[in-house]
Amino acid sequence: MDKKFVNIIVLGFAFMFVFTAFQTCGMIEQTVLDSMGGFGGAGFISLAVIYIVFAAANWIAPMVVSVLTAKWSMIFGGILYCLFIAVFLHPYTWSLYTGSVLIGFGAAFIWTGQGNFLTVNSDSDTMARNSGIFWAMLQSSMFFGNIFVYFEFNGKETIDDDTRYTVFIVLLIVAALGVCIMLFLQTGTSQNLEITRKEDENDVKQIGRAHV
Repeated sequence: MDKKFVNIIVLGFAFMFVFTAFQTCGMIEQTVLDSMGGFGGAGFISLAVIYIVFAAANWIAPMVVSVLTAKWSMIFGGILYCLFIAVFLHPYTWSLYTGSVLIGFGAAFIWTGQGNFLTVNSDSDTMARNSGIFWAMLQSSMFFGNIFVYFEFNGKETIDDDTRYTVFIVLLIVAALGVCIMLFLQTGTSQNLEITRKEDENDVKQIGRAHV
């Protein structure tokens, strides 16, 4: 099977797992924090902090990706996602907002790395296909996460500690699995892509000469 296509599938699975955990976490965090009673932090503020830092960190993310490479930038970003999810096992106000800042940076790194990696493993003929496959796999994370939470929260007006531990341990494992899948991404494809482009250019030149 084509090495680049395998990379796209592996990338899709990795993001599916990481964002099954994170998107589920983001949707339930306010409900979970409200159930703790007297907790000083707010899930809405946490999400606002995440996306403010995400927007700002995008200015430095390309430099990070150029140093770490796309693969390791995504892995580093994925680890920061795991740290944020782990906060909810024993949440404190300071750890909630610190985790929100960290995952804001992680989001910038993981998405900039993803864009680079997807581009490197695609060409003009496969870009649309590869993008569609990746986003289809990513968006399926909303389905799996919501189904899991539905069964865990069903019939409960407040979320007790045992339920919170169960949910966030599972989400943390799922996110960590996604990061581990990233380790299987095959690098070195940028050089192969450049070789392929040069071969295509040579083919075009040869065809042009044949018609002269």
